[in-house]
Amino acid sequence: MPVSPALPSLAPEPFAAWERVRASVPGAIAAADLAVVESGVGAALGVPDAVRAVDADPACRVLVDQFVCDVASTSDAQRDAAFGVLGDRAFAFVQACYVTDMDTRMRAAWQQLLGVEAEHARGSEPGDLWADLEAFMRAVARLDALDAVTTEVVRLRGARAHNCRLCQSTRSVQAARAGADERLYDQIDAYGSAEESELSARQRVALRLVDAFLWQPLSYPADLAGDVSQVFTPVETVEIVLDVVRNAANKIAVLFAADAPHVTDGFEPFDVTPDGEVVYLPPETHDARS
Repeated sequence: MPVSPALPSLAPEPFAAWERVRASVPGAIAAADLAVVESGVGAALGVPDAVRAVDADPACRVLVDQFVCDVASTSDAQRDAAFGVLGDRAFAFVQACYVTDMDTRMRAAWQQLLGVEAEHARGSEPGDLWADLEAFMRAVARLDALDAVTTEVVRLRGARAHNCRLCQSTRSVQAARAGADERLYDQIDAYGSAEESELSARQRVALRLVDAFLWQPLSYPADLAGDVSQVFTPVETVEIVLDVVRNAANKIAVLFAADAPHVTDGFEPFDVTPDGEVVYLPPETHDARS
């Protein structure tokens, strides 16, 4: 598989930010814990030749599997067992799960969608892992090749897949201003079966890509890459994948059961500032419950 020097040029800031994230992982987590994470993520995703760490605590192995395969089904018993072992190491452990999980999925995405292999840059300075993750998420949020409605449809599909209560309770004001409403969003989960759908062909292909990334990351459907290339440019394709990675940070909150919504009725509008920060807005800013 050729190495593509052009891949980072399709989204320079997010790719550079991700390299800083990767560089910060070893300093944030003990080497033994990182070995458990890396071996567990590889085995859970089906990476060839991946072998689980045999000396890992069973509760920690289960937590890695649950994070990778179905974070929404994490039980309180699983949390209590693993956190009882990890103690104050738990947050870094879960952050490392996210980075390793997403890095593996992204590398597979670039190969299957663009026919290239990501080359990790060398020399990135390690920093604070959580701060570097936040910087990555802001960099992705600043991307603007995709229209606001497709971006929101992609976000909501991931939110429902991971059952993030907070993410499902929010709505993009930019997408609403572009014409999206609840009637459109109600069709997201049935995009493959509805003959009459308000979702565009591009949006339906984007949703297929989200599902492949989340549920079969190492083996996409045979026709998916071709369908993606027909309706999205390489820049747009990279943005969809990076959006899914950014949105999947909700797995961390869900794993800790820290994903409670801010509202108990209706939906909470949000916007993204030019700096990439998410800001939540008063309900009267836009009635997203239409």
